[in-house]
Amino acid sequence: MRVIVLRDVIKKYGYFTALKGVSLEVDAGEKLAILGPNGAGKTTLVKLISGQTRPTKGDVLVLNMKAWKFNAELRRKIGFVSHNPMLYDELTAYENLRFYGRLYDVKDLEKRIEEILKQVKLYERRHARVKTFSRGMKQRLSIARALLHDPEILILDEPTSGLDVEGRRELIAYLKRYGEGRTILLTTHDISEAVSLCDRAVILLDGKIVEDCRASEAEERYMRVVGLEGN
Repeated sequence: MRVIVLRDVIKKYGYFTALKGVSLEVDAGEKLAILGPNGAGKTTLVKLISGQTRPTKGDVLVLNMKAWKFNAELRRKIGFVSHNPMLYDELTAYENLRFYGRLYDVKDLEKRIEEILKQVKLYERRHARVKTFSRGMKQRLSIARALLHDPEILILDEPTSGLDVEGRRELIAYLKRYGEGRTILLTTHDISEAVSLCDRAVILLDGKIVEDCRASEAEERYMRVVGLEGN
């Protein structure tokens, strides 16, 4: 079953064209890495799919619904994690999750918050303000928030950016564990993360998809298309 379909998508910001006729299909349960250098259009692509912006031209369908049109049902089926944790620093971990849980009308919210905080090993710090958390702890809480409403699709926009090596490994381990059975889109600069988490990869270059391959082939393909092969 196709859960994400893009057809000839163009996205412009003023005179700048970020995406130039992108077409893409993603099946339910598929783990897709979106690779490319800075400015290739990776973040624009996931913003379109998550409904944060609308295409200038073309179709973006998620679960057969137009992603950019506000739809409460669709929002409940998508979880989003980015390099910016997008948390309220003055609130506690528990208060952050309670706020988002009410937005998504999560059933048995108190039980779900307790469960998810234990899963990401933050239960003992549930009443601590987020401003006291390390970068890695904030990202774990971001994962908890993204999974709180049990979404079908998990979108990860460079989630390990700014983390040290151990923090990156820990975060990818969490995502592998709790992403099981979900459709995952991951943008990253680290091809090893793509190989570890995903089974398929697309490579963006100058706003276009130039490669679509198995994640295990991504490094070789990437080196070739960006002109680094043999260096």
